[in-house]
Amino acid sequence: MKKSITLFFAFITSFAGIAQEQIANPDFENWSDIGNSMMNPDSWDTSNDYIDLGFLGQYSFHTVQADDADYMYGSKSMRLECVTQSVVGTDATMPGVATLGTFELDMTTQQGGIEGGIPFTSRPSHLRGYYKYTASGADSCFIGIGIFLNNGVRDTIGQALLKSSTVTDWTLFEVPVEYTSQETPDSMNVIIMNTDPENIMDGSVLLVDSLSLVYQTVGMDKPSEKINLGLYPNPAVTYTTIGFSDAIQDEAEGVVYNSIVKVVKQFSLNAGIRSARLMVSDLPEGIYLVEIVSGENRMVNKLFITR
Repeated sequence: MKKSITLFFAFITSFAGIAQEQIANPDFENWSDIGNSMMNPDSWDTSNDYIDLGFLGQYSFHTVQADDADYMYGSKSMRLECVTQSVVGTDATMPGVATLGTFELDMTTQQGGIEGGIPFTSRPSHLRGYYKYTASGADSCFIGIGIFLNNGVRDTIGQALLKSSTVTDWTLFEVPVEYTSQETPDSMNVIIMNTDPENIMDGSVLLVDSLSLVYQTVGMDKPSEKINLGLYPNPAVTYTTIGFSDAIQDEAEGVVYNSIVKVVKQFSLNAGIRSARLMVSDLPEGIYLVEIVSGENRMVNKLFITR
């Protein structure tokens, strides 16, 4: 008899700390040892698990790994797949799950759940990223975000979900967040799965890279034309040139984030320009996110620094 581990999703954790506007470790470049020859991406929890049932045996479910051979940006992506083990005579299939919250598993009931998330007080318009998926049969992968507010009872006030069948090449996705309230949230969670939680199927493999949250200002006036941001050279050594597809109409504020979403540089730009030089010789080698806001235009691009 074969059983799939049932997943249930609960969000019942209390939160403390400052709000974050972007996803930590969004490129899955940084990983830490969690023991038993397994690693988790920093700032994420996964369904990677080692279960010791004493005289009944020990079981390793290595469902989420860094993939340094197939990625979109940087040097790694996150690979999620199911792992099946015979547990006390019954085949148990663990799905590949990654979350900004906490993944919990009760092996006696073969039920798993996701709780919590991270402190968050922003209202993104879209969840964006890249993925590549090989489905087993009619299986589907899931990449979603939930945005919450605790008013005595934790309510979901915003959510977005990508559900997809096989995609053979790296593909950009951008799913809109649908809100049911105008209130400011207090927490959010991102959940990624390689298989349908209602019908877990072994053999499906999901690769994910370069996640980000998109913010678009919605107003009553006619929206301004979208301006695109380019960076060149990229990778950069001592400087990169910021280039816009059109002159910016308003003064702009720029921020550079490192891979753990810490602000490492801030700068201002004058209205009317189409390019500017950004010095990066003071920053260590790595992957950064450059964000520039000018009026209603918010532009984001990834910057690689090499030495």
